[in-house]
Amino acid sequence: MIPDQDLTSGVIVASSVNSPVDGWLVVYKDPNNFTSGQLVGYAPVHQGVNNDVKITIDTAKAGDLPTLWAVLQADMGNPGRFEWGWKGQAYDDAPIVQDGHNIVTGFGTAAAQDAA
Repeated sequence: MIPDQDLTSGVIVASSVNSPVDGWLVVYKDPNNFTSGQLVGYAPVHQGVNNDVKITIDTAKAGDLPTLWAVLQADMGNPGRFEWGWKGQAYDDAPIVQDGHNIVTGFGTAAAQDAA
């Protein structure tokens, strides 16, 4: 679960993440385009429950979007190295699919709160 976040510090916190495998919680700008060009941050997660997962966000890249999207991705390539096209890496750490769908959740940002 990720409550609405203030991006000004450059760090967001996912209060609780339950992952079926070791992997990554990856934040994107677009819920329909999980590519490295849309990626604004990521953090490792372990199989099971992870509390207070801190994710460093590229605030310049995130801009003033009212919603960002967190996706669980498996650590399938080199263990402990995020590989999803980020900084020239291969696309090995794919989104986790459960019941035919990616595990994804949206959350509001300070931009959305400021606009209200």
